[in-house]
Amino acid sequence: RGKLLKIHRARIVQTAAAGDPGEILRADSHGLWVATGAGALSLEEVQLENRQRIPGVEFVKGARLAQGERF
Repeated sequence: RGKLLKIHRARIVQTAAAGDPGEILRADSHGLWVATGAGALSLEEVQLENRQRIPGVEFVKGARLAQGERF
């Protein structure tokens, strides 16, 4: 959407879901998961351009992301 998103903390998650790198696999109250070349990352703490660091699940609430969108 034309803005920089910094990832401050992430962890590897095991999932059967697959997608292209950067594709959102999960965006709900349980987490923000993004596909990578080999697996997925749970974005634990992110910072949108000119904003404060926030937990990934809080970012999902305000950003209105949907499964299948891409970063």
